[in-house]
Amino acid sequence: MSVVLAAVAGCGIPCQGFAMQQLSADRPLVTAVATVMATGSVVMLPTALGSWTDAFDSVESTSTVLYLGLVTITLAHSLWGAGLKRLSLSVAVVVGMLEPAVASTLAMTVLSEPATLALFVGILLVIAGVAVTSLSKTAARRV
Repeated sequence: MSVVLAAVAGCGIPCQGFAMQQLSADRPLVTAVATVMATGSVVMLPTALGSWTDAFDSVESTSTVLYLGLVTITLAHSLWGAGLKRLSLSVAVVVGMLEPAVASTLAMTVLSEPATLALFVGILLVIAGVAVTSLSKTAARRV
């Protein structure tokens, strides 16, 4: 089941990028990002309702959820949307696919998360996937 969910998430990233790119063509970037994120929030609502009590059982956890949802997601997606205005969708998605490798590396270095073999294999697989995708586009252009 987790592989299916990962594949769905992987397909959702280009769809999200395409929607942001199309919406930002005729409206402000913040409006385009807010529209896409609101739509995604509605899709994720059943999952959020299932963990509602855990997320809001203290002031600390409530403030963390609000910070992560309002500040970090808004900032990250606004920056990604700005990149989509300047880059092609395919380039932005390929670069965006590096996010798990960067997050894992930061978790190990900044947060002192344990460095496991599975973590390194995952990082290498992400980098290999991005490299294969990038190299196949370069090879296709030369032909």
